[in-house]
Amino acid sequence: MAVKEKADATFTKTVTVEGATTLAGTNTLSGATNISGALTAGNVTSIATPDIAGVLQAGITGTGTAPTIRQIRFLGDAITTWQIDLTGLSAANDVDDVIGKTGAGAAYLGQIYTTGGPSPEGVPYKIAISCLELPTASSNVLLDFDIRFHASGVLAEDGDASGGVQAFAMGGNIALGQTIESLVCLAPADASYPYLTVGATHTGACTFTAGLLLVRLWSRPKW
Repeated sequence: MAVKEKADATFTKTVTVEGATTLAGTNTLSGATNISGALTAGNVTSIATPDIAGVLQAGITGTGTAPTIRQIRFLGDAITTWQIDLTGLSAANDVDDVIGKTGAGAAYLGQIYTTGGPSPEGVPYKIAISCLELPTASSNVLLDFDIRFHASGVLAEDGDASGGVQAFAMGGNIALGQTIESLVCLAPADASYPYLTVGATHTGACTFTAGLLLVRLWSRPKW
């Protein structure tokens, strides 16, 4: 069935459309929306994705704004985005050690499914980290961050993640407003846990007093 809606419309329930769809007015779709046919939409101002609840662990939650994780599926890709406030998190002076809140337990960023799970993200092929607020600390501030996928879901702050797959190596200090991306992303084992890790030694351990990172992961489910 084709749907053509020219007047303003708001849908708050689950919407499933199997034919061609044209949205020409002001349309708000706040429920689950599945469109399997061709979609034509004019004047798209935003696509909002909700936070994924119950995924981020206490170990990656500092004393600032709680971290968030969101995911959108677009043109077959899964794009996963983390926003991480570093305030109150700690970083040891050992490369590949996990960054997190001291004494708060596991600090993984979720779980990535390459083939399994209810809706696998697929094979990662690009990771980018953007600096929205420059990290600071009372001393020994870390500015070089890596991402490692690990089979263990219990690694906490200062835990050794070197046995995992290095998915992203920053290779140097990040600056305010800078985005560093890697187009070489080694595929992890299915159901691996991503961790934010220390990318370089930095004189001594530190606890961040500020800092905001945006981490994006692009992956493609196999077919």
